[in-house]
Order: sequence, then structure tokens, then C-alpha cells
Amino acid sequence: MHRWIFLGWSSSAFFASLVFVDQTSPLVGRLTGTAAACHDESDPDCLDFTATQFNSFYIVFYWVGGIVAMFSGFFIARYGVWLTSCLTAAFQFLGMFLFTLGPYLTSSSSAFALMLIGRLIFSIGLFCQMVLSHQIKSHWFFGKELAVAFALYNVSSRLGSIVALSAIGAIVEDVGLQRTLWITLAFGILSVIGSIVSGWIYKKHASTSIDAAVYVDSKGIGQFGFRKVLSLCREYWIITATVCFVYGPLLTTIADYPQYLSERYGYTEAAAGQITGIVPDIAICAPVFGIFIDKFGWRDIINTLSTGLLFLAVILPVAIGNLQPIVTVTLMGVAYSGIIVGLWGSIPLVVSPGDVGVAFGVALSLQSLATGLLLLVCGILLDQSDLEAAQRWEFFFILLASCGAAAWLLSGVSIFYDHKNPLRPLRMKHVVSVIKTKSNSFIHELTPLINGTDVRGTLKK
Repeated sequence: MHRWIFLGWSSSAFFASLVFVDQTSPLVGRLTGTAAACHDESDPDCLDFTATQFNSFYIVFYWVGGIVAMFSGFFIARYGVWLTSCLTAAFQFLGMFLFTLGPYLTSSSSAFALMLIGRLIFSIGLFCQMVLSHQIKSHWFFGKELAVAFALYNVSSRLGSIVALSAIGAIVEDVGLQRTLWITLAFGILSVIGSIVSGWIYKKHASTSIDAAVYVDSKGIGQFGFRKVLSLCREYWIITATVCFVYGPLLTTIADYPQYLSERYGYTEAAAGQITGIVPDIAICAPVFGIFIDKFGWRDIINTLSTGLLFLAVILPVAIGNLQPIVTVTLMGVAYSGIIVGLWGSIPLVVSPGDVGVAFGVALSLQSLATGLLLLVCGILLDQSDLEAAQRWEFFFILLASCGAAAWLLSGVSIFYDHKNPLRPLRMKHVVSVIKTKSNSFIHELTPLINGTDVRGTLKK
């Protein structure tokens, strides 16, 4: 029961965080001074950011978060869950507060500097909290409802994006930029509270409700540094590489597809945003995949099918000239649903519990850096004025399709190596995890309930 309470608070924190993160998209007109309310001066708090300055909010968010995530697992292992939870909550609140104060400064350049610093500090807290939550879910739901837990957690972020995209625009029209930022800050307090409460629940109840072999091994890691990263198994690196090649096309498409619809099909800004929003709308169905995986297994097949659908979603606009946009967003939404459950839920099954925090930190770090890089490259590509619009978008989708093809290929390689493993960690419904103790003097074979029997043994090395 306690693990579900933890998941509820952790998901609430993630939900509120994404509302704050994604508020910048509907506020773009007020931040860049292009909204009608800025021209008629009905909103005197409008800023005058350039497009490059505005995009910097996203690039800094991903790249700084990626660097922080790289070291979060080591920090958690050294200082524990409770201290990390409190620090992440403090960083998130400070970042949100500084971002909210930006419009009060007299010049747009000063406002940009303060808001960028706030965004940077907030990303430190959020990405560290994400790694922490992934580690705890991997331990607490191991062999139980692991896929469903990851699905619900990731869906909470999609709900946050939907709320931000659908509500912030209407709010800012009624109350203006400054008051809107204060409203999102007040809502973001839920993220601070959720981070602290979830950490407290773990501190009070983890030792009595998490399997002893998992809990003891997760309390500390004797080996720090990149040697531990390099010691992670081959299967882990294949999954991590797949994550990098998947999330770049996904998030880049969500960011730039409205512009494509406007230029290619003549959709209005509102209509293009609504069509693109179908992707996170469909991704809310991710718990269905989670229930299937927890009941039947077959993570490797779900991963392969999802990456295949992603590849189709980004190659079809090039292959079929008059492709209806609904086809692309539907395929991508279904792919997204499987990816956020299958790929992330596979990581704790191929590493020992003591390495889960480090493994998730490295994976999230590389995914964020790769996404930021692809966003930057695609932005430069779409800014090439010497190319015709149709040609720019063709190159855009070819680049995304190349990443999608790499992800699909890697998922096939993952099936191959999983087939060679007699334990079949990705295919099986219940997984046998080989857990090494800190001293490496024993190997504990932890087998969750298989056919109603709890099998647990200790093997000498």
C-alpha cells in the first residue's frame, strides 16, 4: 500500500513540474512581444525576447538537466533518498520563484537572464527528482506492478503538458503575464510538496515493505565514478542507446510539427497545436501497455513494435506526399505509449538494484543531451532560408527517420541478446534478477512470485 502512496505523491510532483515547464509554449507570444495584447498594450508586462532567447529555455532545460542526471545516481547512493528529496524540492521552488520574478525587471535582457537562471536551477531539481523516483519505483514495484508504475508516472507528465497547453493560454488572456506566472508558481508548489512527502514515505516505510535483498543493496554503493558506469552490462547500453534515438524524434516532432502543419497544409496556429496535441493525448493510454506487460511480459516485443511505429510515423510524410497529418500523430501517439512503459521499465531488469539509480541517471542524461542536440540541429536546418520550405521539411523528416531506424534496429539487437540470456529478463512475465552485494562475496538470486511460489536462494560465487 505504501508504494502506491509514494507513487501518487511522486506522480503529482511530476505532473505539477511539467505544468510549470510547458507553460512557456502558450506564453510564447507574451514572452516575445508578438501577442496582440502586447501590441495594443493591454498587457504592459510583455517581454521582448528573441526566438533564440526563447528557445534557450528549452535547450538549457535539457542540457543542464542531462548533466545533472548523470551524477544524480551517485549523489542518491551517497547521501540517501530523504536528503536528496529535500534538496530537489528546494531547487525546484527556487527555480520557479526566480523565473516568476523575471517580468518585474525593467529590461527584457535582465528579465531573460533571471528567468534563464531560474529555469536552470529548476531543471537541476526536476531531473534529480526524476532519477530518484525511477530508482525507488524500480525497487518498490520490482516483480509486482513495475510496468504500470512507470506508465502512471510518465502519464502524469503528459497530463501536465495537456493542462499547460490547454489552460495557460486562456488564463493569460484574462489576467496577463505576471499573474499567470504567479498562478503557475502556486500550482508548482504541489511539486515541492510531492517531492518531500514521497521522500518521507520512503524513509518511513521502505525498510519494512521492500524486499530485503533489494533494499539492503540500494542503501549504499561502494564504487563511485565512471568505472561503475563502464561496468554496466551490454544489454543496458543497448536499451539506453535506443532511448536516445527514440526521444529525439519524438520530442522534436512535438516541438516542430505545428509549424510543419502551418506551412505545409495551411492550418491555423490553434488547429496545428490541437492536432499535434493528439500525441500526448494518446500517450495517456500507456497504463494499458503497462497492465499487459505486468501480466504477460513481452517487453522486448513491445519495444520493437513501438520503435517500428515511430519510424513509420516520421518516414511516411516523406514517402507519401499527401499523407493526412492524423496518421502521423496517431502512429506517434501509440508508439509513445509503448515506449514510456517498455523501454524505461526494461532498465531495472538488466542491472542490479544497487546500480539502478546510476543506470537511470546515465540513461536520462544521455537522452536529454541527445534530444537537445537534435532540437538544435533541426532548428538550424529549418532556418536555412536558401532552401525551399518543402525541401527543408523533407530533410527534417529524413533526419528524424534515420534516428527512428537506428532505434528500431537496436530494439531488434535487444531481442537477440535477450534470447541468448536463459533468464529472458525482457520477455518473461516475472524476472529473475541477479543482485550482487557490495562485497561481491555472494550473488543473491531474487525471484518474484512465479506460479504462486516465492523462490529465493543464495549462490556462492
